[in-house]
Amino acid sequence: MRASGIDGCRAGWAVALELEGVLKVRVFETLALMIEETGATRVVIDMPIGLPEHQDREVESLARARLGSRKASVFNVPVRSAVYAPTFEAACALNFEAKGKKISLQSWYLCPKIKELDGLLRHDESLRLRVFEGHPELAFAVLNGSPMAASKKCAQGHQERIDVLKRCGIPAEAVLDTVYQDYRKSDLQIDDVLDALILFWVAKCGGQPITGDAVIDEFGIPVNLMVPAPLGGA
Repeated sequence: MRASGIDGCRAGWAVALELEGVLKVRVFETLALMIEETGATRVVIDMPIGLPEHQDREVESLARARLGSRKASVFNVPVRSAVYAPTFEAACALNFEAKGKKISLQSWYLCPKIKELDGLLRHDESLRLRVFEGHPELAFAVLNGSPMAASKKCAQGHQERIDVLKRCGIPAEAVLDTVYQDYRKSDLQIDDVLDALILFWVAKCGGQPITGDAVIDEFGIPVNLMVPAPLGGA
């Protein structure tokens, strides 16, 4: 099995994977290129898989319930018609028509990446067996035993997450020491690297779906969220 953890970043996609036995984070412009070049057989990605049409996805509610003070890191996924809308205004109108509420600018800025992943899964059914949705903040909370105390955007938050990764056997500091030899922080931020690394751990060590009753969307794509087992089996 070749595992990879993926988080979106300004330059494209931050991908954590082992290359010749060394854990690295690389940036790929597109997911299709990543799949072609890495041959990843189990992928956990921080991006919605399976899109709603008339109501919010249950997995977001379940994730918020487990995240407590960090529940704001979970956003409501726009309906598919809004994701594919040509403008923000059109997306707001379509989402309001379907669910009675508009989408945020943050959600709109994610729509190109949501659409990219959705397009791959719609047109290649085999990917649905090896590409799974994850949520880094939820993974960190489960492995830490409680939600992280500080934001992932600050130095304290970085260190908290590095400490969790260390307990998982992931050499986050070594990865960070080398990654910026190839990439600029303006294109690949520290939290992008740490998020990709925790999702790599989930992909490699195995996770479990947050619900046993996965919803299937209109294109046959299962809607679920992979979470790790707590460290030590607690």
